[in-house]
Amino acid sequence: MKKYLYFLFVALFATMSFALTSCGDDDDEPNDPTTGNGNSELTIDGTKYSFEYWNSKIFERYDKRTAFECDLRDEEGQHLTFTIYDWDEASTGTVFTNGNDIAVWWDGSEDDTCGDMNYTIASGSVKIENLNKDAKKISLSFNNVKYSCKSHNTSFTINGKISVDYK
Repeated sequence: MKKYLYFLFVALFATMSFALTSCGDDDDEPNDPTTGNGNSELTIDGTKYSFEYWNSKIFERYDKRTAFECDLRDEEGQHLTFTIYDWDEASTGTVFTNGNDIAVWWDGSEDDTCGDMNYTIASGSVKIENLNKDAKKISLSFNNVKYSCKSHNTSFTINGKISVDYK
């Protein structure tokens, strides 16, 4: 009887090992845009950039507004960061034409000291093409958006669309 009981437990443990596998989606690696997240290319001052990695967060600002921030990086490590300040009110179709509700910082700009708070939209617009907060996906279109830093007399222009999943 012990012999049969031993074989029963061996068979049971062998089949359990197939049922108790883990998923690969619980890692903390940066998001990979090659997994169906849409277009991840933008032109900045006429040069095409493909952003390979991104990290994002939703946080409460010092003024108690909920904000969404996404930091995108290309293969050379340059990064573009955008922050939507009134995240609770953001929805598909929202258009930004000034710097009060969205800030952008570009690592490749000539003057990094300006910081995202000082870059404002001088012309053009940013539109939320699609925002699905349940699925945690956002798509933005940059329509000839010229960001300028008045205190340092610098600017950069962004065109294109980008889609990211966020955490």
